[in-house]
Amino acid sequence: MKKSIKPMTPSDVKYVVKLHQKAFRGFFLELLGKEFLKAYYQRILKFSESIAIVSLDEKGKINGFAVGFKNPDLFYKEFKINWYSFLLPLIKGLVKKPYLILSIILNFFRVSKYGRVDRKNSVELSSIAVKSSKKGLGSILLQKFIENSWQKEAYEVFLTTDKDDNEKVINFYESHFFKKTGLEKRNNRTMIIYTLKNPKIK
Repeated sequence: MKKSIKPMTPSDVKYVVKLHQKAFRGFFLELLGKEFLKAYYQRILKFSESIAIVSLDEKGKINGFAVGFKNPDLFYKEFKINWYSFLLPLIKGLVKKPYLILSIILNFFRVSKYGRVDRKNSVELSSIAVKSSKKGLGSILLQKFIENSWQKEAYEVFLTTDKDDNEKVINFYESHFFKKTGLEKRNNRTMIIYTLKNPKIK
């Protein structure tokens, strides 16, 4: 299985988007539509500190991915600088779902807060998804993502996930030794911040 994991390439993005839409149906980014998701993952691949991997099944088709980046405050800074690349996808998304405008504004201000905490040497796990949870593919992808983070000499890997009605995901991260390090409010959602420290860095 390890041999079937490779770095994500631009040609993989359309398949990653389809998998994202299935795995995160009803979540904010998914609601913005496939064009926005495509632009989002393309932006991650262009970021110099990104970590983006995909897994392949026996037929060579993508059946999972894990994506994130070191120095998240710099990523979100570049994200805002390149806002114009998201404008058309956002407009298309709002035409279909105009009620998302408030969430977009609130998320813009949330992203603007990055940089208040020094996480230059931290890696944010932005998203991870698998087509099927069988054979422990999620665990394999997560472990590979962590290994890539330590290779970048990251001090920690962190992520946020929903606190409520999310027991399966919470158990998944806690079974991989992630520790709860805080809570974050996002509109009407309470998010848990989970962190895994690099054991090689004191």
